[in-house]
Amino acid sequence: MHRALEAAGYDHPPKNGLYVIGGLRFANGDLALARLIRDLSLSKQAAGQRVDRLVTRGYLRRRLDDQDRRWLLVTLTGR
Repeated sequence: MHRALEAAGYDHPPKNGLYVIGGLRFANGDLALARLIRDLSLSKQAAGQRVDRLVTRGYLRRRLDDQDRRWLLVTLTGR
């Protein structure tokens, strides 16, 4: 994955960022951050930090769920 990103001209995702990207890829769309935390066995703090870094670098989008605004959804960008 690192080589493919580099070949496409993108910087490397943050440490363990591919772990989160891979988890989202299997979700095939929006995924609740709480579910990502559970599925990848991450702490809330670790997941939040990784998602923040991936959003900042343009790999993920974060938004509130339209149906239940208590849920935060994350999804992959085209990057």
